[in-house]
Amino acid sequence: MKQRSLNLLLITVILTLCALFSGCTYSNSETNENKNSVSQPTTIARKSYTEEEFVSFSDHNKFPKSYLIKVGDGDCFTIDHFDNNGNNKPVTVTFNKASKYSNISEFDKNNFANYKDDIAPYVDKKGNLKSYKRTTKKLINGGLDKKFVSVNKNAQREFVVLDVEIRNTSDKNQEGISTYQLGFGRYKSLDDEFVSNELNNYEFTDEKDNLAFSDSNIYFTKSKYKNVKNVNKRMMNFYSYTLKPNETLKCQVGFMIDKDLEDAMIVMPTTGTPLHLQVFK
Repeated sequence: MKQRSLNLLLITVILTLCALFSGCTYSNSETNENKNSVSQPTTIARKSYTEEEFVSFSDHNKFPKSYLIKVGDGDCFTIDHFDNNGNNKPVTVTFNKASKYSNISEFDKNNFANYKDDIAPYVDKKGNLKSYKRTTKKLINGGLDKKFVSVNKNAQREFVVLDVEIRNTSDKNQEGISTYQLGFGRYKSLDDEFVSNELNNYEFTDEKDNLAFSDSNIYFTKSKYKNVKNVNKRMMNFYSYTLKPNETLKCQVGFMIDKDLEDAMIVMPTTGTPLHLQVFK
């Protein structure tokens, strides 16, 4: 996988998440790989922050508690589209279930955007995900320097699949891209409003000093380009979709992580409110 700094990724995500809103459907029900939350959601008021405030939060390692969500919490990822008159035409994204796998032999290879590079090197002939030597470093001085933290000589990869519903709430066709940022967070309460992330600015690399994980999902079950052989055309369009008025797209997206980081896995939208989805909380 290409070597990219998770620190720079998180800053980029924060800078692009400018369409803030003050509330969303939210419930406190929990979901694991064998349970689908169906409890009635409630509305929680969420304080709005400016783009500059979120950059400052990142600089000081703090994040709003109310922006931490869980699988099954409802329509919390909102992608804002605007028509020529400036009217908001939102697309909502709901994560209903999380499942984890140590073997991927039953998964259709065509549902991976780039199976050859993102998956093939990390599985054996039976489809079992391989273990590897992972190094953890702390990025300091704005990412210019790195401090050694630890080595896991037997890190075990696993494949995490999320069941997703993408819903067009407007009366117009809407186009979008089903990509979500991967991150890791172990949060500690600072006060009633904020938490800090114990894994803030951490970098995970493999034996070749490449980043251990892709920075976004590598799997999408409803791609219209899944059978396209041209690599460039396939990669440029793999995650795109078009929704008809009031249409709901039910699909799955998948990420590669390590089992010992499962509790810290977070997924973030690439646009809209900068929520952190704690996948296995």
